[in-house]
Amino acid sequence: MSVHNSLFAACLAAASAVTGAAAADLPPRSVSSSLEPAWTDTESEPVQSGFYVRGDFGGSWAHVAIKPNLESDIDNFIFGGGVGYRVNRNFRMDATAEYGGGYNMQRKHLPKLSTGHYNRYSFQPITVMGNAYVEVPVTAVLSPYLGMGAGYSVFSHETQNFKGPHPLEAQMKTDGGFTWAAMAGVGISVTEQFGFDLGYRYRQILVEGPWDFNDHSLRAGLRYTF
Repeated sequence: MSVHNSLFAACLAAASAVTGAAAADLPPRSVSSSLEPAWTDTESEPVQSGFYVRGDFGGSWAHVAIKPNLESDIDNFIFGGGVGYRVNRNFRMDATAEYGGGYNMQRKHLPKLSTGHYNRYSFQPITVMGNAYVEVPVTAVLSPYLGMGAGYSVFSHETQNFKGPHPLEAQMKTDGGFTWAAMAGVGISVTEQFGFDLGYRYRQILVEGPWDFNDHSLRAGLRYTF
């Protein structure tokens, strides 16, 4: 064996000994742990779905027009409730019913008739709607959302004829019409089951009669998920 071959063999033997010693000093490596990815697929998390009930209360600022030439801005309280279903963390839908206590067009809103009499109008809309919402959770607590709804409203209205402070006669009628709404707000999770809802809504009631009604409302609500 030549000197060169002898030196090469000696170097290989020394390198093998050093590598073996270093490997003996390292902790054992698990095959399963080495195959785990460094990222987590959030879409594989369990979908938080289920039925829920809700209740809402708020204030409404309405614009009412009585054709052909009478209109007014009036305000009132509203309250309602509903039942819904959450499909996943980003989409839910519900059916709601709501009552608007009494939008009254008082004497200050109304011109006197040529006879010296004046009329007072009172409106009590009841709205039933189906709604759909898209939510984007930004934290474990806050979930901003946008929503749209469509349904039908029954519009009870009373007309009273006055002379001075004394009512002379009253007429009660009921109309109805298609209703649509657009919503925006934020859901606030308190626990896994309870949550608050703060939101804004624009609603338009297309009444089948001489009335036009639309309103802006601010609402606060509570949701309970089963």
